[in-house]
Order: sequence, then structure tokens, then C-alpha cells
Amino acid sequence: MTSADVQTLDPQQRQLLECCYEALECGGIPLNQVANTMTGVYIGNFASDYESLAFKEPEKIQGMQVLGMGRTTVSNRRQHEHGLFLHNVCRPLRRAALRNGEIPAAFVGGVNLILTLEYHFAIGQIGALFPTAMCHAFDASADGYARGKSINVLYLKRVSNALRDGDPIRRIIRGVSLTAIGKNNGITLPGAMAQELYIRKAYEHSGLIDYNAVGFVECHGTGTPIGDPIETTAIANVGHGEAGSALTSIIKVVFAMEKGLIPGTIGINRLNPSLDLRRGCLAVVTKNNPWPANKAKRASVNSTGYGGANGHVELETIEEYPKGSNVRLDTQAQFCVDPYTSIL
Repeated sequence: MTSADVQTLDPQQRQLLECCYEALECGGIPLNQVANTMTGVYIGNFASDYESLAFKEPEKIQGMQVLGMGRTTVSNRRQHEHGLFLHNVCRPLRRAALRNGEIPAAFVGGVNLILTLEYHFAIGQIGALFPTAMCHAFDASADGYARGKSINVLYLKRVSNALRDGDPIRRIIRGVSLTAIGKNNGITLPGAMAQELYIRKAYEHSGLIDYNAVGFVECHGTGTPIGDPIETTAIANVGHGEAGSALTSIIKVVFAMEKGLIPGTIGINRLNPSLDLRRGCLAVVTKNNPWPANKAKRASVNSTGYGGANGHVELETIEEYPKGSNVRLDTQAQFCVDPYTSIL
């Protein structure tokens, strides 16, 4: 980067570059193996606080700030500095491109830095933030969520390629579903039917219809009186964190599976009476528990956005892969389609 780039670069872009490099280090992959390849880059970005700060002083505005602070360059910066050739902003195409062999690997990231108060105040005005000092997901006193700073990056490859290359595989993405809620009573309000639909779709995609085979579900846990009951209702029928929340949950679950623990949810004094736990079929975990001995190391992560986006991901260990692998030949496209994606 030039000196002008460095002077005007949003900290979100700078720290995301570092995390992408650290993701490669975690997988033992040299940067020169990734440079000049058709690697995908998919980044979620929520706010641009640094841009708001910089533009408060018109006399100091520089042309390079358009590139250093623009949201469109958050992912493009990864391509440029790491010598990557591909970027695609559509999430379903990300999954298809990786599965179909159009790209060898992909960086998937989320970044959210809180640097100003204006956006914080605006979110508080719609009643989304907690007025107390703690988030109380699934509790009767649930009154909002706490904003968090997060910078997360996953490096994804097809399992067949990761096994071929001898990569350390942390977990496998067995199934995934992404939907939108459509029209309902309000754009920020979740819907049980839509959430149930995408959860079912994730399991259908994984080929695992036995929901009892999943030992743990990491909920979005908005900590709101409306969102918590709807989420448990959707899960029965089958930390709210902005742009990086879903990846934070995925990374959390990966660590939990590696440790053999189901992490407890803090801040619960009395369960929300509106929660439908299906007569004990569901349970809100309030303390760390060992992973059930009769359950495979398989877990799901649920995530929703306040604009109506929904996502559900099913994770499992590499040990489960040979039991359910379903590598097939697509005769029309003439390439192998692997239904699994690995997280390195």
C-alpha cells in the first residue's frame, strides 16, 4: 500500500487484512500459495463509523478516502493486497462457486468496529439496545442486545481438496440455508415460519433429516422479548452482534466442539415464560455441560438480521465425513460436486 492508502485506511480494512493473514497461518498455508489464484472473498460490513469521523473536517478530506473508507472496498482490499482474482457479493453464489469447483477456496469475513456514538444512539432509538448493563437472552427480563466489536475470518475449502492438500480441518459445514423473511408486521420483526423454513432447508441440504442427531444449537439470542420466543418456536418445530455476529457464533461453536463442551448462556435468572421448550425437548443451557456421550459432534448455528435475512449452518467433525460423504459426478458440468465445505 502507498503512504496515501495507509493514511486514509479505515481500521476495519486494516484489521481485516490482518485476520485474513492469520486465518492462513492457522491453516499452515503460505500466502504465496493463495496469491494470484481465483480465491473468493466475501465480507459482511455493517457500519462505517470511521468515515463519519473523517468527514467531520471538510478541510482535511482527501480523494483517497473514497477507497480507504468505502464499504465496497472492504472486500476488494483483500483481493488487491493478497493478489486474489475473484470477488462475488452474492452469498448463494459463494456456496455454489466453492462446491462446483469454480474457486479453490474462499475467505468469508465479518467486520464491525464501533468508533462513534451517532449510530449507537440511532439503534437505541428503535429499542434494540439494552437499557441495563447486560444482555439477558431467553430471560424474562430480556430488554435488548449489547453492541459488540468483531472482526472474524474463516478460510473455506472443499473437503476433498483439503484432504488432498493435507490441510488441518477444524470443522465441516454439512449444510447451510439462507433466506429472507418477506413481508410481515415490520421489517425488524422476526417470523417463526420463515425461521423454521430455513432451518429445515439447511437440514435438507445436509442430507441429515434426523434433527435428534444434532447435539447443540447456537441461537442468535437477540435478548429481546419478541425475538427469543420466536427463535425457540422455530427450532422446536423442526448474541445479536451485527455484521460479525454469525461468524462469531460459528467460531464459538467450533471451539466448543473441540473442547467437548456445550457452553452455557449467562444472564439468565428466570426463563422467559413465553418460551415454548416443547415439554423438555429443548433446553436453554445455563452452565457449561459436557457434550452428550450419545450425540455425534454435530451442531447448528442460527442467525438472523434485523432487516429480514435468515441463515442456518450445520457443523460437524471430520470424523463424521466418511459416513455421510456423497461425492457425485455432475454429467452436465463434468466436475465433481462435493456437498461439504471445510473450515480451516
